[in-house]
Amino acid sequence: MAPQAELALLDTNILVYAMNKDAAQHGACRALLDRALVQEIPVGVAPQVLFEYFAVVTSAKQMTIPLSTADAANDVEYLRRALPVIHPGPGVIARTLDLLRVLGHSGRHVFDIVLAATMMENGIKAIYTYDDRFAKVPGIVALTPHPVG
Repeated sequence: MAPQAELALLDTNILVYAMNKDAAQHGACRALLDRALVQEIPVGVAPQVLFEYFAVVTSAKQMTIPLSTADAANDVEYLRRALPVIHPGPGVIARTLDLLRVLGHSGRHVFDIVLAATMMENGIKAIYTYDDRFAKVPGIVALTPHPVG
């Protein structure tokens, strides 16, 4: 795969906050996403992030007013067409297992490490996120969107 060092990845929480007007982080995340959509900043998404977004925004346990399956699918379709989609490389399983052994993550946090391994496989070094676990992954820089105002 061709390295995409200038590209940063968007984490699921950024997309959820960008689309949820009730979230405290909405303004910063919406501004970041809007800049990405007009190609002012180089960002991409992984298929995993798109499906995690779908899972969160359609869940009544996680959203006050969840989206319908059709609306969430429309969001995912729009995002996959509007932003570069970064796919896991052939070495993602081995790299994920190596990182899990080094970092000691388990349970649901394994999915963050799969995302970090996907980034590494594609030469991506930065991720926009509110998840501090990414900052602990060697070679990954976690970027937090700045509040608007």
